[in-house]
Amino acid sequence: MEDVRANMLNQLRDRNVVESIPSSSDESSPLSSAAPDRPSYNSAAYWDERYKSGKDTDDNFEWIVTYKDLKLVVDEFLEGAAKVLHPGCGGSTLGLEVRRTFGSRLKIVNVDVSDSCIARMRELYPEGRWEVVDSCSPPEGEHRGGYDRVLDKCLLDAFCCGGTEREKRDLVGSYLDHCWGCLGVGGRMMVISFGQPETRERYFEGKTYGKREGGWSWERVGGTRTMEVKGEGGKNAMCYVYELRKLEEGKE
Repeated sequence: MEDVRANMLNQLRDRNVVESIPSSSDESSPLSSAAPDRPSYNSAAYWDERYKSGKDTDDNFEWIVTYKDLKLVVDEFLEGAAKVLHPGCGGSTLGLEVRRTFGSRLKIVNVDVSDSCIARMRELYPEGRWEVVDSCSPPEGEHRGGYDRVLDKCLLDAFCCGGTEREKRDLVGSYLDHCWGCLGVGGRMMVISFGQPETRERYFEGKTYGKREGGWSWERVGGTRTMEVKGEGGKNAMCYVYELRKLEEGKE
C-alpha cells in the first residue's frame, strides 16, 4: 500500500500547484488530468479491483496520519456526539480506535463502496460496524439524517485526484450532498486532508454547488487547522483540518 500512498500524494501535490491557478472559463477543460500511467484514485472501480486482487496484505492501512496523531483534534470534534459516520474507511482502524476511546456512549459506522473491502474488515474486526455504501449517492434508510458527526480522513482528497475540473467538482459535490443528507441539523463534518486551503475551501462555500439548486447549506466552524505530519522518506508534510456545520434547509 505504500506505493498507493506515494502515488496519491504525488497527484495531490500536482493538483495543489495547478489548482492555485484560476480555472479556465471552459470548466470542461482539464486543469490537471491524471497521467495515463497513474491509477484513478477517484474511481470506485479502482478500489474494488485493488481489494479483490488481494495484493494488499496489511491488516490495516492509514491514510495521512493515525488516530494517535489525530487524537486530540478528533476527540474534541466527537465529544457529545452519539453517532458518527466514517466514510471511505478502506482498511483503516480509525473507527475501532475511536470506539475504544468513547465506549458505548458513541456509535461509529464505517462505510466503503468496495464490497470486498467491507467483507475483509468484517472478518478481521467483527466488533466494528462495517457497511457497503456509495458515498456519492443520496443516503437511504437509517443513514438519512441519522448522524451527529461525519469524520472524513482523505476520502475527499481521493475525489480530487484526476479528471477535469467539472468532473471533480461534480464528484466532490455529490459526496458533500451525501454527507449533508446523513447529518441532522446542526451536525458537523470534519475533513482531514493534504489539500491546501486554496484547493479545498471553495467546495465548502455557498448554498448551491455544481448541479444542485439550493440543495444544502454549510457554515464553516473556526478556521483551517494546520498539522505537520511525517511523510514519505521521513520528510514532514502539512495536513489540513476543515470543519463544517450543517444548517437548516433554506437558511444561511
